[in-house]
Amino acid sequence: MAKKILVLLLGVFALMIAAERMVLAELFTSTTCPYCVGGNATLTSLLKTREDYLAVVRFHMNWPSPGNDPFYHYNSGMNNNRRSFYGINAIPYLVVDGTVVGSSQGSWGSTIDTRSNKESPFDLNLYRDFTPFEFHQVQGEGSLLIEITNETDNKRTFILFGALTESNVHYTGTNGDPVHHQVVIGMLPDHLGTEITIEANETLLLEREFDVNDTIPLTDGTDHIPDADSCELVFWCQNVGAMPKEILQAAKVKVTGQRELLLSDIRVFDASGDGVLSPGEQADVHVTVTNGSDEKMGNIHVFLEVDNEEITVVDGRAVVEEIAAGGSYTVEGNDLVIEASPDYDGSIFNFICRAGSGDGSMCTYTQPISVEEGSPSSAPFSLRLPTIVRDKALAALSVPVVCDVELVLLDASGRLVRTLYAGSLSAGNHLIDIEVETLPAGAYFIRATAGRHKQVSKLVILH
Repeated sequence: MAKKILVLLLGVFALMIAAERMVLAELFTSTTCPYCVGGNATLTSLLKTREDYLAVVRFHMNWPSPGNDPFYHYNSGMNNNRRSFYGINAIPYLVVDGTVVGSSQGSWGSTIDTRSNKESPFDLNLYRDFTPFEFHQVQGEGSLLIEITNETDNKRTFILFGALTESNVHYTGTNGDPVHHQVVIGMLPDHLGTEITIEANETLLLEREFDVNDTIPLTDGTDHIPDADSCELVFWCQNVGAMPKEILQAAKVKVTGQRELLLSDIRVFDASGDGVLSPGEQADVHVTVTNGSDEKMGNIHVFLEVDNEEITVVDGRAVVEEIAAGGSYTVEGNDLVIEASPDYDGSIFNFICRAGSGDGSMCTYTQPISVEEGSPSSAPFSLRLPTIVRDKALAALSVPVVCDVELVLLDASGRLVRTLYAGSLSAGNHLIDIEVETLPAGAYFIRATAGRHKQVSKLVILH
């Protein structure tokens, strides 16, 4: 499993209150340990009724004899390091938010529940995007956006740990346990974690690449291939000094199963209203967020970056409380603000906009700057097309004047799949072929651009 840290960004300052806590339970277990069968079953049962506030990771050990647990041997250094981190020498053994609870399974549930009622100093959110490999669909690669907000008035330093786990793993060891859950395949970026310092009331963003691309040798000579559909990413903020090594907050997100979220039509309105971003001038940034799923989305966070050192993002984070199924929302006003430095020479730069929803879905959209005069106007063209296509269909496009038109097909994460049309169209009505017979079934978007105006529509491909 390859891991790579891409970006560390300063976020937004705001007045915060304490966050609800996601508790982390770490179970040390083994496929050769008879007593671990009951311990595994107890934790699995506890999780079923505590999914909203409990994350679980399980580290496998190489005892008792014969010590041939394949999940231990696949990443023995990681598993040994985590065991030594707490000084654990018996299994099954549970650690809850960094406090060693032990093997007394009767106390596990109450310990977890009591801990969940303690407010956290941090708000921790995970947003991910995942793309299956073309020729091996059960595995793939993705990117993860980690949002950490310090909701206290004090500067804090901690270690951020991350893990990729897999559940519903079928393997029967010497203890007879046939199915294993939350098996830690690897840690991100590694078992040492990443030291983070965050100022009071500050939000940090980190972006990481990850993949599900592992092959785990089993004791019978066969290999286990982790399935991304059964995998989860778990991250936690932890103090690593003297015991107890308190975990301050945790978060989890499934690797697959994201709902369709799309960003489009970034527009910039400078303070003077003359359509030019001048040195020393501020400008509001508007962006449209579309919910392409059949369910409403809530708690959508929008993040803005630029790739020009002479442009500062003054306010780079906006929150959309809810978007109805199939609906769109435009972030506007002064939620997102940029400022040109006194030395800005007017050169073109790109906006990189990301959005993450409450269920962990994420999309990324990049667009060059285009400063608008005055207020946004409505789109001067109309696009009509079917919402469901099997092999081919027609898009009806009506434009009032001669203009350059582009019609592109995007996947659910906003990536370009195919350009359907690009060229100049005369004023009037036009029919454009949409051929999708070679594309996988699923949800897509069609983005039409006519001049400086854009329109986004959902398209479902069935075969």
